[in-house]
Amino acid sequence: MVNCGECVLFCFVVVAFCVREGMRKVFVVLASCLFAIAGMLSAAEQNWAAKETLQLEAGKYRLNFLGKAFWRISGFAYEGKELFISPYASAGTRYEIFPKDQKEQLNSVRLTVNGEMPAKVDKVMKGNHLVLEREARYGTITLFSRYELDAEKGLTWAFKYKVEDIATKPKYFWMFTMPWDSSFNQFHYANSKGVKGGALVSDGNWKVNDNINALAIYSPKLQTLVLTKIATPIPTEMRNYTIWDHKSYHKFYVQHKLTNWTLGYTSPEYVTSYAAHKVGEEQWATVADDLLKGGKPSIAPVQPSAAKPDFMLDFEENAPYNVDEEHFEGKKCYIFQGKSNNETRRIPVALKAKESYKLEMAMRKGTCTVNESKKICYAIGYYSGDKFKPFFKEGGANIPGEDKWTASRATINVPAEAKDCAIVLYNPTEVPLYIDSVKFTRLEPGSVAAKAAQEGLVSRPLPPVTEEQAAKEDWLTNRRGIEALDD
Repeated sequence: MVNCGECVLFCFVVVAFCVREGMRKVFVVLASCLFAIAGMLSAAEQNWAAKETLQLEAGKYRLNFLGKAFWRISGFAYEGKELFISPYASAGTRYEIFPKDQKEQLNSVRLTVNGEMPAKVDKVMKGNHLVLEREARYGTITLFSRYELDAEKGLTWAFKYKVEDIATKPKYFWMFTMPWDSSFNQFHYANSKGVKGGALVSDGNWKVNDNINALAIYSPKLQTLVLTKIATPIPTEMRNYTIWDHKSYHKFYVQHKLTNWTLGYTSPEYVTSYAAHKVGEEQWATVADDLLKGGKPSIAPVQPSAAKPDFMLDFEENAPYNVDEEHFEGKKCYIFQGKSNNETRRIPVALKAKESYKLEMAMRKGTCTVNESKKICYAIGYYSGDKFKPFFKEGGANIPGEDKWTASRATINVPAEAKDCAIVLYNPTEVPLYIDSVKFTRLEPGSVAAKAAQEGLVSRPLPPVTEEQAAKEDWLTNRRGIEALDD
């Protein structure tokens, strides 16, 4: 078999001959082939030490990619704070109905750092300008994605596709999807009609549903504004540009209109960009409107947020079970390696009796079966002598064992007799359990959330959907259908 190096050498010889003989047209063609082959050779020789995850860092920005998702984008962080629901979230291009007899296949992937292609790609790569390019066969189309992370400009995401099979035309085509954290609860957007705005309240509805030139979303919790720009015209339909106001995340979608569904058609390149800004809550709306109109507003330094958890565990100190492997936030997380012997771990928490709290916790269970993952959970309670009395049970039991960070949220009510409260972790399996960023925020007495806690009502994610159920769902209007699409 002739290898790429031999092809390159042959092309050099032929090109030299063409130049000598004045065969300009042949020279142009062969020169193009030469550079293409040289590019393939470089990509083929790039050693990807990163297998499961890849983290790109530029300035204050960080991008995460998942190997098992064929190096699709999975996380987007700014100043060390994750802006997605998780660094391992489902994002990228999706469509439905996806052919059941086909799977996504990665054709090629390469990374350049500051204009050069490194010989080795480690799990963490840093630079001022990093570019990840991937090509993958996805059902009936080939995807060409380019993610550019710049220290000053943030993320620029370019995408195009080629139609490889016209037997099944997608019913819904989500070209760009960005699963923002549910703390992003306000938005403004601009189009030819001016600037509009609204609130995200996690009610399961779809917001915006309009054509836009740019979109600003804001998180008071993170004190961060993210500006999305539509850099090239994108044909859209139905919901157009939309945000699914889900209780677990607020996901941005671009619903693409397929203007040409003929064999071999290659779309134009469509481009969006995403830049983050630290902005105080009192200033965000003014800053957003200025940015949407193309201005460069003066942003005042952000003051420390008053909305802090009443009790928090971040596991950053040096302790036996605090590890630095693939943490959720900060630099470390807590590990509980199971041993199949019903071992438990107790973590004291300073909760007050007769108070209601909102609990937020990041959990990551090692890869395991559904039955095993249900056994890995936590309870919150107090000790009376040596006896543990839980007042919240089976927290996180519905989180699957997929080795990715997932948010566990609940509202809890601490009984009057409670003293020496603690979180107790259960892991009767042989896979590790990681937790991070445990936050308890006191709820005001009489609030809707506090009443729900006192009545024992706990919000939980929708249950996983089976393939049989999915076949009966309307993917455009049904929430669970879109969640299945994200899997």
